[in-house]
Amino acid sequence: MALLKINRGTDIKRDFEYVDENDLPIDMTGYTFSVFEASSEFVGLISIAETDLAGGVVSARVEWVNTLSSGIKHEFRLIATLGEDDIGSELVEVLYI
Repeated sequence: MALLKINRGTDIKRDFEYVDENDLPIDMTGYTFSVFEASSEFVGLISIAETDLAGGVVSARVEWVNTLSSGIKHEFRLIATLGEDDIGSELVEVLYI
């Protein structure tokens, strides 16, 4: 789990690195990515960019809007899907201060 403390009014960009049991990058080419287990206030605010799929890196951006509450943890994770294979990311908690 990662906790990001972010100043109000700031968008968030977070890289997700997919690695195997030997800590080597997983080639994520061909996978589709979606938001998984997002706090209700984050729905529709998260976009995903395929940063370096061959190197196992995907980025997520959370757009800050004035309705996001300060002092409350918001959370999300990504899920990568290829056929019947799913890989979930670590949980990211965001705390606006």
